Amino acid sequence: MADRPWKGVVDTIADLRDHGMGLRGHCRAPNCSGSRELNLDKLIKLFGEEYVFINDKEIGRQFICTECGRTGGTITVIANTMPAGWSSPH
Repeated sequence: MADRPWKGVVDTIADLRDHGMGLRGHCRAPNCSGSRELNLDKLIKLFGEEYVFINDKEIGRQFICTECGRTGGTITVIANTMPAGWSSPH
C-alpha cells in the first residue's frame, strides 16, 4: 500500500487500494449471478489513480462476466474488514 495520508473520504481507485478495499463487478444479465473481484492495479493503469469510482458508469460498462460472457454490469465496494493492527501473512 502506498503511504498516502487519510483524507476522510475514499472516492478514487487509489484510495480503495491504499486502504485495503476493492471493487466487485456484478453481471446484469437475467438469470446470471456472475460476479468477481476486479483488479485495482489494472483499473489504475486504464483509468489512472485519481479516477473517481463513485457513480461510475465506465468500469461497469466495460465489465465482462466470466460466467456468461455478457458485457456490462454494476460495481460495488469491497470493504476492508481486517482488524486494526493486523497484517496479512502474505
